[in-house]
Amino acid sequence: MEFGTRLKTLRKHRHLTQEELASKTGITRSCINNYENDIREPDFETATKIADFFNVSMDTMIGRDFKPKTLIEDTAFFQEQIEELKEEIIHLKAKLYDYYITG
Repeated sequence: MEFGTRLKTLRKHRHLTQEELASKTGITRSCINNYENDIREPDFETATKIADFFNVSMDTMIGRDFKPKTLIEDTAFFQEQIEELKEEIIHLKAKLYDYYITG
């Protein structure tokens, strides 16, 4: 389902946790989690509330409109996430090395 993927992408793009999004929208964190993982689909009212919060159309939320700029922004966002994870891996490798060397 496209909605869950778009919701997660928009939430992460705004650097929000599920808990923060829940607090700002009045939708429970467990519901947001279920939507993002395609366990449940929101009803129309809830989907509209989410689209309004992110200032996007319902077509965007369900993947009916194609906006290359959005895809480029999403790609850039994920590239940033990859770079952060690479840095974290390097840091953890250094800690592990220190642990084995120093005991």
